[in-house]
Amino acid sequence: MDSALIYLVISQIIIGTTSALTKPHIVFVLVDDWGYADVSFRNPAILSPNFHKLAETGLLLDRHYVFKYCSPSRASFLTGRWPHHAHQWNPPQNALVGVNINMTLLPAKLKTAGYKTHMVGKWHEGFFDPAYLPVNRGFDTSSGFMEGGEDHMNEKVGCATDFWKNKAPDTRNGTYDAYIYQHDLTEILNDANPNEPFFLYLPLHNVHTPLQAPDEWLNKYDIKSTCSKRRTYQAMVSVADNVTGHVVELLKKKRMWDNTILIVSADNGGAPCSGSNYPLKGCKGTFFEGGVRALAFANGGLIPDKMRGKSTQGFIHIADWYTTFCKLAGVDPSDSGEGKFPVDGMDVWPIITGDNDKTPHDEIVLGYNFNNSHPMQGA
Repeated sequence: MDSALIYLVISQIIIGTTSALTKPHIVFVLVDDWGYADVSFRNPAILSPNFHKLAETGLLLDRHYVFKYCSPSRASFLTGRWPHHAHQWNPPQNALVGVNINMTLLPAKLKTAGYKTHMVGKWHEGFFDPAYLPVNRGFDTSSGFMEGGEDHMNEKVGCATDFWKNKAPDTRNGTYDAYIYQHDLTEILNDANPNEPFFLYLPLHNVHTPLQAPDEWLNKYDIKSTCSKRRTYQAMVSVADNVTGHVVELLKKKRMWDNTILIVSADNGGAPCSGSNYPLKGCKGTFFEGGVRALAFANGGLIPDKMRGKSTQGFIHIADWYTTFCKLAGVDPSDSGEGKFPVDGMDVWPIITGDNDKTPHDEIVLGYNFNNSHPMQGA
């Protein structure tokens, strides 16, 4: 082969590989009903070494805001809209609702940039029609459950089993759900190509009720250390910590970590009578800071050294990650059109890099015209 041709072929291979690698791997972990103080660096009674290390060597996001309960926070993340522009309800089991089908969800946006997209965990964004399933909203694969909560041990809601793999029921129910998630995460990351951009959305079921944890995690806490409910809750935090640490370990083994941005956040404040949001006032279900100011931090190889070990007071809303991740991937985040509100989220990457610690928002809207008797406002 002509030497010039060989050089051209090699150059194209290098250019193609470099082009793919310039798009970061994106991992977003959402811990369900996680209290602001329920982590070892705020409460040494809790065993969460992975969370502790990730926050200590990463960037603590001390002004990270969400909705006051589960589904709207997820909708904001996936759509880039304020909750009242997505929806402000938790869909009941029999509701014919879901996140606005006209809106382009984040995984569908990222797929246009060549991303492999995966979801493991709790969906809670509608499933009454196949069009609302995760794999029909932009995810290549999904495993987990569709409702807002279920038994951790057997995946049942009442008399029904809610456990799914892509478009079909998953027959692996009967094992603690976080263990199944960890198995699926291992398969997903072992199969991942480090040279292809990768997006993982990991909305864990822990530490949502019912409060349940396997004995191997309960036994890490002295039975006399606290009340039974709180002991179980703490063990569930440790499980979430272990699963997240497992993901980080897999990313490092695949040599993907250096090109990864990892965000870990609660979806709302800790629930009353189980989680702790000290010193914030309020809890899940309230618009006080204890309900909407989430425990959150960032890590991964893309965090600048100058920001590691620090805390930022830059205001971020969970909807901002839609725009931020789209821009990191080289995708236009706009999603205007008939039957939907435009994207509200803004690019907060300058807060992460330390280039600007001020929020790009004039205001952060936590909720609008909210009525506890009729919360089903929204798109």
